[in-house]
Amino acid sequence: MKLLVTEANIIAPGSPYHGKTCDLLVDNGTITTISSKRLAAPKGFKTYNAKGKFLSPGWVDMLTHVPDPGFEFKESVHSACAAAAAGGFTAIAVTPETHPPVHSKSEVKYLLKQANSLAVDVLPMGAVSHQLAGKELAEMFDMQQAGAVAFTDGDKPIAHAGVMLRALLYAKGINALVLARPEQKEIAGNAMVHESKNTTLLGLKGIPSIAEDVMVARDIELIRYTGGKLHFSKISSASSVELIRRAKKEKLNITCDVSVNNLVFTDAHLADYDTNLKLTPPLRSESDRKALLKGLKDGVIDAIVSDHNPQDTESKAVEFDYSAYGAIGLQTVYAALNTYLGNELPAELLVEKLAVNPRNILGLQQVEIKENTPANFTLFDAKQKWIYNEKNNLSKSANSCLLQKELTGKVTAIYNNNQWIVTN
Repeated sequence: MKLLVTEANIIAPGSPYHGKTCDLLVDNGTITTISSKRLAAPKGFKTYNAKGKFLSPGWVDMLTHVPDPGFEFKESVHSACAAAAAGGFTAIAVTPETHPPVHSKSEVKYLLKQANSLAVDVLPMGAVSHQLAGKELAEMFDMQQAGAVAFTDGDKPIAHAGVMLRALLYAKGINALVLARPEQKEIAGNAMVHESKNTTLLGLKGIPSIAEDVMVARDIELIRYTGGKLHFSKISSASSVELIRRAKKEKLNITCDVSVNNLVFTDAHLADYDTNLKLTPPLRSESDRKALLKGLKDGVIDAIVSDHNPQDTESKAVEFDYSAYGAIGLQTVYAALNTYLGNELPAELLVEKLAVNPRNILGLQQVEIKENTPANFTLFDAKQKWIYNEKNNLSKSANSCLLQKELTGKVTAIYNNNQWIVTN
């Protein structure tokens, strides 16, 4: 693919071109020329005018649920990657909650084979426990050798402290990352929303934030004992932010992320019983949301994730109590953040949380925007208005509260694996 991108505003921390407006020549997957002067397109090159748009290293989503194999009618690897590309992601780390689960090298190889020729890189995350049952460790070393980038039981918390301890010790021995979803099920019970005045008035059983906090505290103690690397997935409470802040001051090797949903929405948005807002972790209070935003800005929270979790209509078009958890989000992460938090989250911070830090956490090579390097970048427009609807939704599922909403901010193109995808 031969491409000339003109007048792009480059956001690439550490690059000599950061903050500059430049033209880029890309020849068969390699950035050959970057210039602050206008370039003419050589013969055979396509031209894309990026005036007014930002160009950054390609984004990485650290938490994508792709139920393939087993439930491809909700989402396949191919449809998830199409949605990811439209949302600006050139790589997605996928959870092991498939059928069968990704708990051996066979499933890892399957995912990599499915994505072999796509513009979006698929990064399999293997299960910590066999069958995601939380009882005995899965074949972590074999999966790592096959291409797994990290280990997690996805949305299933590892309740048994001994299993978590052994997982951290084993992962340390193979220099692997463990992702923990912190929730104490014995406290959460069968509740499904945040415990608050809002949800009590709605007649919905609530999960207190302490259900998350005690698991964060437990795992901090475990990583203090074992060493190694631990990442908390989708923290949602103000108390968790403070626990992690203190742990980082101790120089413990801990990182964390937050779902875009918990940055944008709160339990107050449940007034209409929209099942697309039935999520795990639940949407919490406004004070929690503000604490998450503060933690994002001051560096306690390292990354933002889509928590893309496709569900079919039959799983969502039921009473709130009986609906499945989750919402799709790959296509709308940037649009949601820019629409609702654009004044608080500058583009440079978003690039750090969507591109730079996820690669550091997962141990991936950083993407550089400079000459004679592989082309892997995302183009996005902070001012473009658009309506997210059934026609431009590329997921197989439609469980999003943002459908039919006008959004401000859109990804316009990505380049990766010598493939150029324009999304507008």
